Amino acid sequence: MFEKHNIIKSEKNSVGKSTLLRVMFFALGYQVPGTVKFPFTKIKTYIKITLKNGDTLTIFRPSKNMAIIENNSGDQTPYSLPMQENELLSNIWETDSTFLLQNILGAVYLDQDKGWTLLNRGTVIGNIHFNIDELILGLTNDSSKQSQQYENVLSTIRQSKLISEEIKKLKVIRNITELGEENSQQTQGESSSKIVLKEHSNILFQISMKKQEINDIKKIQREQANFKRFVGKMKLRIQDPYNEKKSIPVSMDNIKYFAENYDYIRARIAFLDTELKKLQFKKDALERQLYAEDETKLFESNKFNLIDSLKSAHVEEIDQQVLDENIKSLQKENNKLNKVVNTFINTTQVATNLEQKILLFADELDVLDSIEKKRNNYLFTSNLKSLGGTVLHNIVFSFKMAYVSQIDNILNDHIPIVLDSPHGREVEERNVEKTANILKKHFSENQTFVATIYDFDMDNVNTIFINNNIMENATAITTNEPNLLHFEY
Repeated sequence: MFEKHNIIKSEKNSVGKSTLLRVMFFALGYQVPGTVKFPFTKIKTYIKITLKNGDTLTIFRPSKNMAIIENNSGDQTPYSLPMQENELLSNIWETDSTFLLQNILGAVYLDQDKGWTLLNRGTVIGNIHFNIDELILGLTNDSSKQSQQYENVLSTIRQSKLISEEIKKLKVIRNITELGEENSQQTQGESSSKIVLKEHSNILFQISMKKQEINDIKKIQREQANFKRFVGKMKLRIQDPYNEKKSIPVSMDNIKYFAENYDYIRARIAFLDTELKKLQFKKDALERQLYAEDETKLFESNKFNLIDSLKSAHVEEIDQQVLDENIKSLQKENNKLNKVVNTFINTTQVATNLEQKILLFADELDVLDSIEKKRNNYLFTSNLKSLGGTVLHNIVFSFKMAYVSQIDNILNDHIPIVLDSPHGREVEERNVEKTANILKKHFSENQTFVATIYDFDMDNVNTIFINNNIMENATAITTNEPNLLHFEY
């Protein structure tokens, strides 16, 4: 059982401390990756959380693609992940702000790999990202959200994202064009058999990608079938919106669009199978052509080179200069849009509050001078090259605690703080003591989790000691699911 202040400790590394923290977030519904030794695709999780009003929620995650919330009354609501991740998280964090929901993890979780260098933009863990602009917009009070200026900023952000996607596409085309030009220079004077061989290699690549796409969709089809069996087994019921005393059983018949989605997936698989057969027919034709030209038979192995396949792909003649000019023009337009967003964000009270809190914590960590030198718009800085290990470590912690403080204020709650390996590289013990002092002084009401091999000074702490592996402290529990072994901490 986790308590208010928790230390996950061991005498050596690589025993599962970080994994236990990741499992906790996975159980909450996040798309957190597992590890080689402990893949999350093979686990089912239960976690119980207490909301600020004292009610509890139990979250059952039977697979990577599904989670079910059960409230105090026993009512259960299923969620398909990651499509309904925000709806699930809104119950946990008690907010419907999409920007806030998508960035809370980056504020509260300092992962040992990237968390202590992630200042205001970047990857939190896996494919989960953090963006300070979105966080501030998510924290902006309700009255500002109703303003026309706020709506204009949201529209600007959407436009910027579309332009960013277009830039990515153009860069891919540019790279392929460069490969095509290189291939054109290399293939002058080549024999017809070599040209056909490259075409064959390209077809093999397309077949491989098509098979992968079919396998991915079939996996979704299997998940749907599992979900169908699960719904029948759990006997879920939902509240009748028109009658408080009546509940409605959940079945495939009243889950909206389930049958249509299932039929679409079947039709998509059939279409891809047809496309695959066409590619295989082309492959066979090329092989017959090459066999006719070379009786030594070149196809004893189906291995192919991905780079050669891309180089041999047909690319239309594209003016490289025009392509570069289009990318540059779009980047210029995107910079203008970002300035509009930044101008609005800089004028919000949230940005002002964050800056004040950052300066407060930076002062207590003795890194205020490093911030004061670049005070103008330091909240949005991306220049971290000049910062040393300990200084960067402390500045990042100042930023993260400022985020937590502001989120607490907006949600009128005390959200958890999770620190993985706060000692880090080049960090002296006295700096870690200052980190602990900030938690004790400013965040005593927040639930905290610290994974470390060293001592970490906290009051009334619950220590979970791991000797060799994550499961050694787990206790077997009885559930209503046979043939499964369950554990709890």
